[in-house]
Amino acid sequence: MSYQIQYNPELNKQYSTKRIQKRNLLPLIVLIGVLIVAYVAIQTNIISILVPGEEAVTAAAFSELVDNVESGVPVRESLLTFCREIIENSR
Repeated sequence: MSYQIQYNPELNKQYSTKRIQKRNLLPLIVLIGVLIVAYVAIQTNIISILVPGEEAVTAAAFSELVDNVESGVPVRESLLTFCREIIENSR
């Protein structure tokens, strides 16, 4: 016993092997969006509104925050110290 399968050539579809995958484009789109938001924030000077107090005091407090986290102090405690310094120096 044997059998034979015959396919109609007109039913065969040609699929292209080169497909653009949408997943590969998503990180690029997100990166472009972040860059646009950063550019707009810098050009409209929104960053000065978001950074409280004097820039030098905030920069020093942020530097201390990074040093604390790197030295092993818990992040929560480091953030609380950062916020306290900003609030105390804004008065």
